[in-house]
Amino acid sequence: MIELAELESLRLQLVKRLPNHASWVVGEDLMDWDFSRARKTLRPIQSSDIVGGEILESWHSIYLFGDCAYADGGGAHPYVGIDVQTGEVCGLDVERDDSESVYLMNSSVARFIDTFLLVDSALAEEPQLLSGLSSRVQAIDPQAFPEGEWSKLADYVQATPSRA
Repeated sequence: MIELAELESLRLQLVKRLPNHASWVVGEDLMDWDFSRARKTLRPIQSSDIVGGEILESWHSIYLFGDCAYADGGGAHPYVGIDVQTGEVCGLDVERDDSESVYLMNSSVARFIDTFLLVDSALAEEPQLLSGLSSRVQAIDPQAFPEGEWSKLADYVQATPSRA
């Protein structure tokens, strides 16, 4: 279990190392990341964050620091947060089936930041990094990669022409 002081330290790492916003274009898909939540004290999802529906018990341990809108808001809009029980970074998509609404991204905040910055650099600044992206993402977090969301995204990015 992450204590409040450690959670605040993790929040400060996020603020220091991640951009406030980032946009990625992969093929025809826009992914718009927003980490501005990390500028304030992290908290779990609240009823004001969703329209209708209930907040599941499994969501209470995820303290949100960002979100990602797909397809100019016309697609999925998952949150990103720290599971205070495990220290893992998880996605939280309230539109997915209950058993799939929380999914693994990275085994730690540091590995999430490193993974995000690698993919961001590959898409926005250094397209030559797209070749072999999956193996570089896996090297950052080999424990979480096989079951994590980054493996799907890295494979998709690597296989799809992009533009920054």
